[in-house]
Amino acid sequence: MPNNRWLYSFAPVTTITIAAVLAVSLAVLSAMLALSGPWLGIVFDRSYDGPGVRVEQVTDNSPAAGLLRAGEIINAFVTPSMEGWIFYLSPH
Repeated sequence: MPNNRWLYSFAPVTTITIAAVLAVSLAVLSAMLALSGPWLGIVFDRSYDGPGVRVEQVTDNSPAAGLLRAGEIINAFVTPSMEGWIFYLSPH
C-alpha cells in the first residue's frame, strides 16, 4: 500500500486555498481561450434552409459592420491570408 501520509500533512485552510486558486485559474484560462477565437460579429439565421448561410444580425462596431446587412446570403469566405483558398458554406 503506497504511503499517502503527505496528503494529510496540509491544514484544511491550505487545501481549500489551493483548490480555490486552481479553480479561479482554470476559470480565467477557460475565459481567455473562449474569447481569443475569431469573431466576425455576425448572427446567422438558423431557420434558413437554402444554400450558404443567411445573416440575421450584424453587431455594431464589429469587423462585419458596414460590409454585411441582415438578410444577405453568404456562400463563401475568402481571406487575404489564405489566397487561393475559398471556404464554401453548407448547412449541416
